[in-house]
Amino acid sequence: MARQVGGNEEQRRGKWGEARNKGEASGGSEDQGKASGGSEKQKRDKWGEHRTRRQGQRVPRDVHSRAAEPSDVHRRAAGPSDVHRRAAAPRYVPCRALTLSDIHQRTLHTEQLLSCSVIDYCLFGNDSCEHKCVSILNSFYCLCNDGYKLNDDKKTCKTVNLCNVVEHGCEHQCVSTAGSYHCICPEGHLLQDDQKSCGSCRSANIDLVLLIDGSKSVRPQNFELIKQFVNQVVDQLDISAHGTRVGLVQYSSRVRTEFPLSTYKSKEEIKAAVMKVAYMEKGTMTGLALKHMVQQSFSEAEGARAASRNIPRVGLVFTDGRSQDDITEWAKKAKEAGITMYAVGVGKAVEDELREIASEPVEKHFFYTSDFTAINQIAENLKLNVCPEESQGEIEVKDPCACDNLVEFQQATTLTLNQLNQKHILFSSVSKL
Repeated sequence: MARQVGGNEEQRRGKWGEARNKGEASGGSEDQGKASGGSEKQKRDKWGEHRTRRQGQRVPRDVHSRAAEPSDVHRRAAGPSDVHRRAAAPRYVPCRALTLSDIHQRTLHTEQLLSCSVIDYCLFGNDSCEHKCVSILNSFYCLCNDGYKLNDDKKTCKTVNLCNVVEHGCEHQCVSTAGSYHCICPEGHLLQDDQKSCGSCRSANIDLVLLIDGSKSVRPQNFELIKQFVNQVVDQLDISAHGTRVGLVQYSSRVRTEFPLSTYKSKEEIKAAVMKVAYMEKGTMTGLALKHMVQQSFSEAEGARAASRNIPRVGLVFTDGRSQDDITEWAKKAKEAGITMYAVGVGKAVEDELREIASEPVEKHFFYTSDFTAINQIAENLKLNVCPEESQGEIEVKDPCACDNLVEFQQATTLTLNQLNQKHILFSSVSKL
């Protein structure tokens, strides 16, 4: 049995040697190898073109290196073991560099997890502080606004006399109010624009708005007399930016502001502007003119001083006939707004309307004449009207500067009316001739 096996083994070795010798003999011919290689290359080209056409792609015939060999296809076919190896392979995610924003967000998140914040006890809403609550560690306390201080309960506040704790700068007297203060002046003096110093009554002035009738019934020649009357009143006033201010409004069927209180700062400017005013003619809408005066002429936008400064506001209505609209509503509102109203009627002016326009007492604030007859004792009557508490010995006295300036204004108006009356009489006499 052993011999048989050995014989078989020798036979196999002998056959293997013969095959090797034949291989060496066949490998010696290069021409045969090249021919065989060329035939194999043609096969590969044809197979690659066939595969490309099946995929719907057109590849140039000279691209031979890209065509896959049949043996490649078989090598690329995945076996069961390949599938398992691919499934077991780890899945890699491409790396991304962190931005500064990412780092900042992660840092904040980490700090929030690792740090603690102080509890704001004022947010609970049960601090009972009247003005301000201030939170501290494990508690809170109350504060007061400027001009106030804490009461003994440490929660509510009371006013502080600021005149005692601040450099108020008042020339005469400081008056403390809730959270603030203001200066006042003695009788016979007026608080100046700096709201601290005091001036004499000569520096006290008024805001004066004149409403002049430009209706058709006035007629051009009389309208010129009205303009002269306005300029003669202006001559008697202390006109300046910080003194008396004058505004002029003309009305007929409509209302037109000729110039507001803020426009002119001298007598010369005002008088020149008055003489340039053009006569409007048409109707007599006195009610509309009063509304315009209250809503616009005495507004701070048009130059009126703030009511808190106690500058007297005076309105003078000059008309020659009955109004074509209602005057009741705005005549009342003018007086409610603190405007001292004077009504001057000439010719066909209706006395009842003048009385309705005029301030109280009516007899001392309205004037009517058919020919500009002089009005007597206006100044003395006006003083009693403006300063009634002073004449009656009351404790609360109105501003004496306002009183004196209104008296001075009325005296100048009376003088002007007298002069205008003489010119009117002369004009009437000449026209009759």
